[in-house]
Formats: sequence, C-alpha cells, structure tokens
Amino acid sequence: MLFACGQKGYTIKGTLTGDSVTIKNGTAMLYNPMGQVMVDSAKITDGRFEFKSDKVKPGDYAIYVRDAKGSIPIFLEDGKFTVEADIDKLTAATVKGGETQKLNNLVREKREKILPRKELNALQAELMTDISEERRAEINDIIQKGANEFEDYKLDLAKKNPDSFYAANYIMYNYTKLPLEEAKPLIEKVLNNKKFESYKKIDVLRQYADNMKNQGKW
Repeated sequence: MLFACGQKGYTIKGTLTGDSVTIKNGTAMLYNPMGQVMVDSAKITDGRFEFKSDKVKPGDYAIYVRDAKGSIPIFLEDGKFTVEADIDKLTAATVKGGETQKLNNLVREKREKILPRKELNALQAELMTDISEERRAEINDIIQKGANEFEDYKLDLAKKNPDSFYAANYIMYNYTKLPLEEAKPLIEKVLNNKKFESYKKIDVLRQYADNMKNQGKW
C-alpha cells in the first residue's frame, strides 16, 4: 500500500517550459473545479511557481495559467507535489506527490499500456468506415477486452489501497456497477473511515448501504 507523507497542508512546486512570455512573468491559479473557486494564486518567475498552505480540503483541483489554454489536473491532499508542464500542453503535465495522485498516475499509465490513446482513436475511426462485419467484430472485441482489463485493474487498485481517497472515489462512482459482494467491503471501509466523513457525496454511499440493509441484502 502507498502512504502519504506526514506533512500537514500542501506544497506544490511547478516548472513550466515553452516560448510563451507567460512563463517569464505570469500568474498561476489553483482552482477547486467542484465549486469553480480559486483557492490560491502564485507569481510565475522564469517558469517557476509555488503554492503552499498548511490546510487543505482533499479533492480534485486544477492549476490554470493566465493567458494559457487548458489546465493541470491534480488531486490535492496533505503532502509535497511537483508539477512539470509545457505551457502549450498543460493537460499533459507530469504531476508527482501525494498518495492519491500516485495512484491516479498508475491508472493513467495502465490505460496507455493496455490500449494506447492513439491506437484506440485509430480503431474507433476505422469503425466509422466501410469495413467487413468480421473486422468490425474484431475491433469491438479488442476495445471491449481492453476496457474490461482496465476496469479490473482500477478495482484491484482500490482493493489494495482501501484507505486512500482513490478507493473512496472509485467506489463512489462505481458502487452500482459492481456485484454487491465486491462493492460492500469497499463501501464499509469508506464509511468506517473518519477521514472520509465530509468528503464529497459520502451520504450517497451511506444511503445505499442503508437501503441494502433494509432489503436484507447487506
């Protein structure tokens, strides 16, 4: 299991590369996408910026750069983070640090290993052309097998890291898709962990568990 460091609050050290004047003397902004609220801002000097706070509400955040397109997704929680990005390709940034970010990075790497984005796009484009039914079935089988392997990997990662925000996120978005015998242990872990008490829509999981108990299925 992966463990977060003992730091309270967060530190994000960013490095931007590219030709834009923005990275010489610009502004980076840290947003909570859920509420579209800016929670911090930092001056960019010679491609470097830093965010720091002794308090953090764990969750999905995004780093924007004034006058640049796109944003850098980051799961923020207690810990130290580093961000490296091309100013013209912010969404492809390399983000390191934090237990959940590490797990999210593993998921992204696994997805590319199973079925690289370029290959998937090419297969989906081929489905739109006039191909034989045999080839169509073959492509659909490749895509489906890749999707199944990817879903199995995400579930296994949640099971191996049940006390992580990754696991909490996973089960909140997938509890109705899983057989109850698989969903139940993960749900119970989340509901019994005090650090998740005020996280996102935990009440939805609690209501689901209560419904299952009332139906005698829990």
